[in-house]
Amino acid sequence: MVEEVKAVDAWMQPGAEALLNAPMFESLRRWGGVTGPVPGVPIEATVEQMDEANVGFGMLHAWWEPNGPVISNDEIAAIVSRWPDRFAGVAAVDLLRPLEAVRELRRCVRDLGFKALRIVPWLWGLPPNDRHYYPLYVECIELGIPFCYQTGHTGPLGVSDTGRPIP
Repeated sequence: MVEEVKAVDAWMQPGAEALLNAPMFESLRRWGGVTGPVPGVPIEATVEQMDEANVGFGMLHAWWEPNGPVISNDEIAAIVSRWPDRFAGVAAVDLLRPLEAVRELRRCVRDLGFKALRIVPWLWGLPPNDRHYYPLYVECIELGIPFCYQTGHTGPLGVSDTGRPIP
């Protein structure tokens, strides 16, 4: 008997109302013809869609922008604790506060069991060789976790230059 192989989604986030309605995504909502506030998507609906699409596991990402968390690490940890066989947490931190960012990353990995760190560079306007990243690069090595960095163009009308691996 052949065991069915399910997909792993490496970039997921809950459909939190705060994220779906964030100003950074206004151009995407406009492009999609969406007017007014977008309701949040319950995580249960995401799990159902995962089942329908044969996605067995997802790396669930927190979102942090210069104004603070949009989806906090603790929100992600709460979801992961409900579905530990379906999700692993991916931390987000305040890139402009490197010392606090390292402390938060340590907390996420050591206390919450997160498996990676992700930075979305177009939110910060900083390329991957900026000094703000250095403490996080080192800490990811020390913690033995991957540093996930979005490369390429942005979906929203953001600056894509920061997504070039070599500026």
